[in-house]
Amino acid sequence: MSKKATLLFMAVLLMVCALALPAYADQTVKVVIDDESITFDVPPVIREGRTLVPVRKIVESMGGDVGWNAENQTVTVTRDGINIILVIDRRIAKVNEQDVVLDVPATLINGRTMIPLRFVSENINARVQWDPYTWTVSINTPVDIDDEAFELLLRASEKSKDVKKAKASLSGEMLFTSSDPYMSNMKIGFMGDMKFDSEAPAFDFNGKFTMYQGVLSQDINAEMVFKDYTYYYKDPFSGQWSMMEMSEEEKAAFEEALNQDSAYQIDYRLLYEKAKEVGAIRNLHFVEGQTLSGVRTTGVYVEINGLKMGALLKEALSNGYDETINEEIDELISDISFSKIKFTYWIGRSDDLIYGYDGEMRIGTNFSDEELGLSEEFSFEMEFSMVLSELNKKQVIIAPEVDETPITYPLY
Repeated sequence: MSKKATLLFMAVLLMVCALALPAYADQTVKVVIDDESITFDVPPVIREGRTLVPVRKIVESMGGDVGWNAENQTVTVTRDGINIILVIDRRIAKVNEQDVVLDVPATLINGRTMIPLRFVSENINARVQWDPYTWTVSINTPVDIDDEAFELLLRASEKSKDVKKAKASLSGEMLFTSSDPYMSNMKIGFMGDMKFDSEAPAFDFNGKFTMYQGVLSQDINAEMVFKDYTYYYKDPFSGQWSMMEMSEEEKAAFEEALNQDSAYQIDYRLLYEKAKEVGAIRNLHFVEGQTLSGVRTTGVYVEINGLKMGALLKEALSNGYDETINEEIDELISDISFSKIKFTYWIGRSDDLIYGYDGEMRIGTNFSDEELGLSEEFSFEMEFSMVLSELNKKQVIIAPEVDETPITYPLY
């Protein structure tokens, strides 16, 4: 072969190789979970051929929980009974107490704990695929849906829409994380009893909130009544009742909302049908029932991919509302991100009505006000429980007597 022909052959070969191989320059790793793109405040990096990502964002997006021990530089990942422990810059991890050797250890980058993506994802039973041409990691979390349990949940959601009167006991706690130091790591516990009659419409609530900030705590009693289009509030410090009556415009808007099918409630049947259709339900099955308010129940556990929750809520909430309200709903939900949604519904065995539920949610949002110059990021994790009783039985709700004396507070 002549020198000229050899050079031509080599040039063609180099062109073919260039077209066949992925371009590595200026590439950013992209992560997709269950067809939803994930964004990070610290971008993923590749170390020793493995992708490292911020632990909290990736694990919570897959419905898991993250723990961090700053003293011994240990991060813990848990999901569905699987427990993974990684130590910063150490190549030995533990998966359910068993030692496992890592190709690349967890590390700290710009104040974020970065973990090996494939190792953690596959050990919580997710499937991982890598596309070298687009530099995209695609993760699919496991799906486990019991069709019989799903049909029971649909029936219960539909039948429970006809419950117009009841008593409810609720309890739970919320943990806030915020860019505002005053709000960061604040915990609020709550418990109380409520009676409601959506046909009147009327309700009353009597409960207590407990605020925890570090070693300090404060109890605040809360009492509220709504009747005859008037709100009544009991001041927690003086014990005096005050009132605020709706304006005619507010009454008209309130009555219009009551006349719409989806007023004051999400169409859960629509929500769950759509959630199953788009693959948002990752886990749904029967759990052992319990007796609530003298009623034997069957438990149905549901886990929803929070990444898809915003779009599902928009559709479920907008059902029946006019265009203006839909725009407000869209704007509100667009500012919210969900990363964990788990519910257990307690459904009556004899009537398929919902008698209670337990839930876990993790929600994040950004708050900003240009006029006030405020910008704040915060998230909260909430666990709660509600038990219903006296379904569709008459509820006596009495408006309290209002003391017109101005409320005064002692000076400290």
